[in-house]
Amino acid sequence: MFTPVQIFADWLIYNVFGIVKESRIGSALNFFVLFVAVVIGVPLYSNAAGVIPLVSELTMAGVAMGTSLAFMMAVTALSLPEAILLRRVLKPKLLAVFITIVGLGIVFTGYMFNYIIAWSILRMKGRFYIKL
Repeated sequence: MFTPVQIFADWLIYNVFGIVKESRIGSALNFFVLFVAVVIGVPLYSNAAGVIPLVSELTMAGVAMGTSLAFMMAVTALSLPEAILLRRVLKPKLLAVFITIVGLGIVFTGYMFNYIIAWSILRMKGRFYIKL
């Protein structure tokens, strides 16, 4: 029997991300998947402990680690209810700057994780050498 988390993770993987399990490195180097993960994570509302089962299902199904990390950070840091609460405290211009800086930081962190992990996998397979 499938849990709601598994059903939602399967929907994300096969309908949105479109990732095949065998191409973990290919999914890590895909440019737009990470942006899609961040955009999907923004309207969701959860804490860090609540999104861990979903991220676990995503990574077990073949989503790159950096993409899963970016999705998790977007859910916890850029959620829509948090933006509504911050709207009462911050001016709209400052709120836009906050969302932009945090969003770009999340995307940058996800890309760095994807490239570091892909580089280490290729290096362990002996296909990538650095000549000193």
